[in-house]
Amino acid sequence: GDDDDGAAPGAAPQAAAAAAADDDDDDGTDLALAYKMLELARIIYERHPDAPGSGKVAVSSLRARIGETLMEMEAFQEAAEEFKVAAELRAGEAADRELVFVLFQRCVCECEL
Repeated sequence: GDDDDGAAPGAAPQAAAAAAADDDDDDGTDLALAYKMLELARIIYERHPDAPGSGKVAVSSLRARIGETLMEMEAFQEAAEEFKVAAELRAGEAADRELVFVLFQRCVCECEL
């Protein structure tokens, strides 16, 4: 969008969002809307890293949700990149279920490529 700080993924996820929005059913529109809202939240979190609730773990969880949404839109390359960033944000922290989930989802995406 116009408020994009250059950190947003490339045109492929937006193309996937547009394609999902063109579907005849509401699921495509819902996915496109979910993607847009998650990207907006990502931009806000990244612009205000010191705000309450916007630490590395929160951003990592958000990037994982973006990855899941991209998987639903069958944008596996972009989803894998989101999961990679989510895992990197958790580097150096104790392994937890979220990190294991992120790493697993990244592998699933890469298998789909």
